[in-house]
Amino acid sequence: MKVLWFTNTPCNAINKIGSKIVGGGWLTALENEIKTNSNIELYVCFYSNKNIRPFYYENVNYYPIPLKHTDSKLSALFYRYYHYFKPRKEESLSSLLQVIEEVKPNIIHIHGSEENFGLLQYKIKHIPIVLSIQGLLNPYLEKFFSGIPYNILTKFEPLRSKLLLDTNKILYKRFKYWAEREQNILACSKHVIGRTEWDRHITMLLAPQAKYYKGNEILRKEFYQHTWSKQNFSNPLIIVSTISNGPYKGLEVVLKTAKYLNDYGLKFKWIVVGQDESSTYAKTITKWLQLSYQRNHISLVGKKDTSELIHTLLQADIYCQVSHIENSPNSLCEAMLLGIPIIASCVGGTNSLIKHKEEGYLIQDGDPYSLAGTLIDVSQNYSIAKEWGKQARITAIKRHNPQQVANEYIQIYKSLTICN
Repeated sequence: MKVLWFTNTPCNAINKIGSKIVGGGWLTALENEIKTNSNIELYVCFYSNKNIRPFYYENVNYYPIPLKHTDSKLSALFYRYYHYFKPRKEESLSSLLQVIEEVKPNIIHIHGSEENFGLLQYKIKHIPIVLSIQGLLNPYLEKFFSGIPYNILTKFEPLRSKLLLDTNKILYKRFKYWAEREQNILACSKHVIGRTEWDRHITMLLAPQAKYYKGNEILRKEFYQHTWSKQNFSNPLIIVSTISNGPYKGLEVVLKTAKYLNDYGLKFKWIVVGQDESSTYAKTITKWLQLSYQRNHISLVGKKDTSELIHTLLQADIYCQVSHIENSPNSLCEAMLLGIPIIASCVGGTNSLIKHKEEGYLIQDGDPYSLAGTLIDVSQNYSIAKEWGKQARITAIKRHNPQQVANEYIQIYKSLTICN
């Protein structure tokens, strides 16, 4: 069976072409399992910042589609200006169709509704196509300014960002376009893979004609090899959060919560992975709230590779998920797999991942008072927190079992060939 993937990342091809890619580790892990099946011939197509011809690498055929703006920094800037007014819609579909024609797959699997790959469903009628939900842009759009008001974001943006068309105002406009494109993609989707009650319900709304399949994720292999095993909470308490860029990711909740913990007198250290104080996002929050990260015991340590992140998490006492909207955040799943005590905002698909007061705490979104109080409560109940972390690990091991997850997808592929 020939299976052609369209992906937002190069997957294992990064080891061959040397691209610097952050994220998408779960997709690489799934690729590693799928390609071991002797009945599947796997092809992966992705947009590339380099002009590279198709190649074969470690039992997978890769088809990079070069972006036209990558010849120089100047052309990249012109490309950004052009796509501010005309974001990619059907552009590059001809290249994608050429790949399909060359591969002649039995199944097409599109990973994510964020790119224009899903528009292929309007062009291809003779090959079964399944779309995997990653995030969902339309509900994300509703939460875009949940963390920081629009007027605050625009007030503190530097001139350089405005000149480079890299502002939150422009990002929001583009996000709106992507969300409209996503609606068009889901409107014609016949087969959808999801993994939470939240994405299932939204799929029922936006893709009522589609058959819904359950397909979990495989996490980075290193997380299966370690277990959180602290015998007591540290003094000061060590809290860790992983936060990417975006006004709805909840960094302001961390700073507000830390202030209340400070006022209460709790001794703690809060480590935020994925952010550093030089970022526009981090600067905007501290200027807006008139609060210092350092004075409130927050360390923004930037991006970490897998081994560094695992080391940081194993030294932590509590993992906090503070985003205002998520489907199934891998950072939370990885913390569960390690068995760390967890507090998470109850948003999107989070309550499909972790059970309240059985595997961790779920709290109201965007409520620093509740988060601060819950952190104090957990810090005083080590034995309960440890037990919930242990139960979370049991759940995560079962949900993210590599062979089981790979088999879920293989069974979906088989059913698609029958449907066709």
